[in-house]
Amino acid sequence: MTNPGAVAPGFRLPEIVADDRAFRVWYDRHAPRVYRYLLSRCGSESVAEDLLQAVFMEVVRHPETFDGRADVLPWLIGIARHQLGRHYRRRDRSERWSWGRGVHAVEPVSQSGELHAARVGADIRAALAALPALQQAALVFRFLDGLSVREVADHIGRSEDATESVLRRARVRFEQIYRGATDAD
Repeated sequence: MTNPGAVAPGFRLPEIVADDRAFRVWYDRHAPRVYRYLLSRCGSESVAEDLLQAVFMEVVRHPETFDGRADVLPWLIGIARHQLGRHYRRRDRSERWSWGRGVHAVEPVSQSGELHAARVGADIRAALAALPALQQAALVFRFLDGLSVREVADHIGRSEDATESVLRRARVRFEQIYRGATDAD
């Protein structure tokens, strides 16, 4: 099986971006995987779609930043990760200026024949969604993306010490929310 992110010898992204048809083929090949990455990190189809658009706008604006490595997908995921970080920082600023916490809608899980794992996954997504944006971003980057504390700090725009503090508070708050959700069942 071939690697869907592999690039052919002589691949030049600026030339692909300049050719509408070639870009469309290239976009159709890579966008679904980037979208799945974003959706798995943010949990919202509309946010994932907006972030996907921002990723490919960045590609169109700066195709020369692709370094020609053998696989374009890690580069695209890196751009997606940066867009996700920007999204969480904007949401964090918005939350800090708002008077109250909004209610986050959680899609109900059908009880008819659903596996226990689906219910646990829904509880985890709900607990993550209930966290402040900065805490949510820190947990997603650290535990879903497997980034180091230093890398998380870079993405959320905080020092390493501040990031460790955010992660500690996020883990405690996540556990409180998650236990509350599972205790109610």
